[in-house]
Amino acid sequence: MALSPVNLSVHKDFNESTSAQQQHDDSFKYLVESAADGIIIQQDYRVVYANPAALTQFGAICLAEVAQRPVLDFIAPNDRPMMKRFLKGLLECGGFSDPQGFRRLRLDGMLIEVVAVAAKISWNGRPALLGIIRNATPTERIQITLQADSVRRRRASSTADQWLWETDSEHRFTFFSEEIEKLGYSRTDIIGKTRWEIADAAPDRDTMWCAHVADLNAHRAFSDFEYSTARPDGIEIQRSVSGVPIFDPQGAFMGYRGSSRDITEYRRAQRTIEHMALHDALTGLPNRVGFSRELERACRDGHKNGTRFAVLFLDLDHFKDVNDTLGHSVGDKLLIEVATRLKGGLRAQDFIARFGGDEFVMLVNQDCDLASINDLAHRLTTTVAVPYDIDAVRVHTAVSIGIALFPDDGADDERIVANADLALYAAKREGRNTWRVFDRYLQNQLQSQRSLDQALRRALDQQQFELHYQPLVSIGDDRILGFEALIRWNHPVHGQVQPNEFIQATERNQLIVPLTEWILKEAITQHQRWASAGLGKFNVSVNVPPDLLKLQGFVDLLDQCVACMRCDPSYLTIEITEGTLIDEAKVLTVLAALRERGVTIAIDDFGKGYSSMTRLKTLPVDVLKIDRTFLANVTQDPSEAMIVELLVKVGQCLGKKVVAEGVETPDQLRLLERIGCDIAQGFFIKQPMAAMEVTAWFERWQSLWPRHAS
Repeated sequence: MALSPVNLSVHKDFNESTSAQQQHDDSFKYLVESAADGIIIQQDYRVVYANPAALTQFGAICLAEVAQRPVLDFIAPNDRPMMKRFLKGLLECGGFSDPQGFRRLRLDGMLIEVVAVAAKISWNGRPALLGIIRNATPTERIQITLQADSVRRRRASSTADQWLWETDSEHRFTFFSEEIEKLGYSRTDIIGKTRWEIADAAPDRDTMWCAHVADLNAHRAFSDFEYSTARPDGIEIQRSVSGVPIFDPQGAFMGYRGSSRDITEYRRAQRTIEHMALHDALTGLPNRVGFSRELERACRDGHKNGTRFAVLFLDLDHFKDVNDTLGHSVGDKLLIEVATRLKGGLRAQDFIARFGGDEFVMLVNQDCDLASINDLAHRLTTTVAVPYDIDAVRVHTAVSIGIALFPDDGADDERIVANADLALYAAKREGRNTWRVFDRYLQNQLQSQRSLDQALRRALDQQQFELHYQPLVSIGDDRILGFEALIRWNHPVHGQVQPNEFIQATERNQLIVPLTEWILKEAITQHQRWASAGLGKFNVSVNVPPDLLKLQGFVDLLDQCVACMRCDPSYLTIEITEGTLIDEAKVLTVLAALRERGVTIAIDDFGKGYSSMTRLKTLPVDVLKIDRTFLANVTQDPSEAMIVELLVKVGQCLGKKVVAEGVETPDQLRLLERIGCDIAQGFFIKQPMAAMEVTAWFERWQSLWPRHAS
């Protein structure tokens, strides 16, 4: 049964009805939900309703699995641009659509052919689209495609890249539309010939044509069959052909009807895009994706044939200094020159790619004994170290190299690259401008990392983490303003582990997100306990690593924590390091979103030199925390005291509160009070303590430092 246009306006949810309309609405709901065709309603390009037949097409059991999911998620990637235009046009213009064929992407990853008609409707008072969708055979989809081609051809001016044709039962052409003549063909010359005669193909020898002829002889529909041929003027073109068989009323095969189009430019553009996807735009070398494909191939061949190869991971030394001092233009030209030199040092069978930034990676396919690899590494470091003349400037650089051998140092693509990277890290630690081959020591180091990763996962599952709290005190009147939450790991064997020993590992193994979520919830919970105990609603500070702050979903994570714990976000401070502001563009939106929610933003380690005064003035930041290193000798060295005073005045002139970290003596506190610093934090006030100790300490502080009450 063919799909027909529908006329339907829906102003209420199927589950909503007045008593007067109850019977009518129930009947309507039964009709929709018992329909054999899928019926969906989408609003803002998201699914808001799907009947049981549509859920089956989605591969879903219940509406919750697809509700509010983007509609395009359930369409084959190659069909999404076409469907996006189709849906947008229908929403803008209204009316009913012609039948539209596309491939449905189910939740299980399966693709099914479907055909749909759609109409613009009203759903709960807002514009929406209602679609009726049915499963379609390939033949039905091709027929719809051909019909759409014909409609488009009639509506638009004729083009030379698409034409219609028909054949008889012997596959000889009996009809061509006039567009074929714009390609240089004469219709009278090609009528009566078969396709392979025109294409000068050999169907009995060419595998592709054999398969196509088999479809024709079996009277099967075919779609997007592609082949290359020469036009009468000798120009090579590529064609795409689709067709459906024609039968008479008695079922006898009469021939084919179909359409062809010139896809030469499309394939040329596709090859260009594929090249761009696999190559680095700056150096012209293969990129990370291109290298990954080549490495996967090498691993397969290595396992199959017992061959060996080496992976060299290269990183330019101090490349950031070149960018910072000479500019990115010189840096880019340096990368191009280095790429040229590195490529010149390899043989034709070897492979080099730019991995990203100032990183390169090589695949050396032969002569992979240790002596030859060391010789290659020596030649590469020597070649790169020769000075470069760029824009009338003499530029110096060097390269560090990490080496791993297949299969000894890794039997799969991920492991061998990881081990080469680890060897590179070791080379940089040894002074740079050198190379290091992966060895057993590095293997042990890697094993230690793995053990730490596993232990951290267990620690999170078994709740081995604990928060300690260090107070922040107003220097002017000794009021307790809040507490900084500092994580500790209560290791079952090693005892309490400080964060500097494991935080970097949580960032490496992707545990930082669930760990930060736990820290936020635990800190908020403790804040509420203190408030309930009558200690006051202190501010609680939580440190957030730079990489986590830049994640797209960090604000959502914080919203979830605040909503879950029913917390007022104005009592929460997020602390970030000053180095986070190097990527200001990436974090500015996040910081602004946090400020909109009432969250206080504090910059930790202030004064290390990353931030200009202009940027600090405009950034959504409330608090500056002077790095503890500035206070170490502040009472002995007048110049150090002047620096701290300058940092305090700068922060206050910018309208920020200033916190001095690392206050360990009464002399330091008195100096900070004299120069007008706002807030103090450090061991002199109190070292970080467990939550259970806070109440007793708070009461003792109240009795020893009564100025806050005056």
